[in-house]
Order: sequence, then C-alpha cells, then structure tokens
Amino acid sequence: AHAEVMQFASRIGLDAGAAMLADELRSGYRGPVLATLGGLPLPHSGSYSGAELVGPRQETRLDVWVGGESHPYLDGHRIDDVPVVPMVLVLEWLVRAARLCRPELPVVRCEDLEVLRGVRLERFRDGAAPLTICCRQLENGDKALLAAELRDEAGELRYRATLQLDAARAEEDAAAAVDLGELSTEPWPWRGDEVYREQLFHREGFQVIRSLEGVSESGGAAVLGGTRDMGWPEGAWQTDPAALDGGLQ
Repeated sequence: AHAEVMQFASRIGLDAGAAMLADELRSGYRGPVLATLGGLPLPHSGSYSGAELVGPRQETRLDVWVGGESHPYLDGHRIDDVPVVPMVLVLEWLVRAARLCRPELPVVRCEDLEVLRGVRLERFRDGAAPLTICCRQLENGDKALLAAELRDEAGELRYRATLQLDAARAEEDAAAAVDLGELSTEPWPWRGDEVYREQLFHREGFQVIRSLEGVSESGGAAVLGGTRDMGWPEGAWQTDPAALDGGLQ
C-alpha cells in the first residue's frame, strides 16, 4: 500500500489482489512503501489497518484510522473548530470496499446515502479515530447490488448506502455527454474568490472553487479543482472527493 498502511486479516482472492495491484500501479505514487502481514492492527501511521473477505456472502470489511498524520487535508474541513469527515470521503471508502468485494465490476451508482450522524475528529491532532467500513453483497451476477455502511469505534452506525455495480452500465454512462450549453444561467452574486470569506466554512485543501460561471433555478456552473490540484496525497482514488465536495459547495 502507498502512503497508507494496510494489514490484511485474512486471505485476499486472486481477482481482488489483482485489482488492488492494478490500482496501485495506475496511481503513479513514488513515495515510501510499507507492507505488513499478520499480527495485531498497526498504529495509526496510515489509513487502513485491515481488509477482510468474509465467508460466502462476499462481505468486505475495512478498518480505517483517521487523524492529522494520515489525513492532514481534513484540517480544512472544520465545523465549530473540529475537523469533520466529509461525506465525499466516506463515499470514497465505500466505493473502495465495493471494489474489494467485486473487483471485476465497476461501481456505477450510489443510492440512498444516509448520514445518520457525522464523524467529528476530536483527537485529530493527538491521535486517530478508528472507523469500520463494511460492504455486503445483496445481489450477485453480471451486475451486483451491495449494502455498505460506516461505523465508529463504539460500533455505532454513522453512514449507510446502497451501491450498484454494472460493467455494461459503466460503458453507457461513459458514452453519455452532458451539454452545458443547454443550461441558461445568470451571473452568480459573488466571485469565486469571495465565497470562502462568508458563504462557506471550507479552508485550505477544500477551497476548490476556482470560478463561478453562472446559476439558474435549474442548475449552476463553476470551475473546480480536484484532488490532485489541491495537493491531497496521491493514491488509488476511486472517485475525486475534492471535486465532489466542490459540487456540494
């Protein structure tokens, strides 16, 4: 694993292992590498400490440690001066778990994403908060339906969602084009560099809005920076959390 330390609690199938290796090679990461096998969970020097494939239900579990050392960019996502895990990063983790569960199928849709309770990182500077992501297969075949959830160290459910995986649908979505020219807009009431002064709480690595192009009752247009643009650690990202958060902003 790249900048993140992963310890696998049980055997990983050939398909899952091959997919993870391909993700690492595509990431282009050139930093230090540390691989561990067996033993107890590692300290929070990285993000992931465990991945487990469980039984015939094809259930995947990831144990994640989140703190200032492993996720420094979260310092820019504070509410009441406490870093909070953004929903888009939880979505990234859920998609990664789905890829482990069914590595041969791409994730095409996330539905019914529920934020039951946000994750506040009270020990952000002094330690790391352990979180658990579980992904369970509900439907099998050429396309799959997975139930995914995130729980805190006390086992309390914080997030849950349903993920659809479908190779044919992924090809159809890739071929579809969005015509922004059909969106009739008026100027935004602010410039791009003004929204982070009063309208939005985001700081540092989450100030992704480059310019505000236009807005209307049916939609809006803006230029956003992505995960790489904002200097987030390189890795095998399955989504672009920074750009997705910009869309929510």
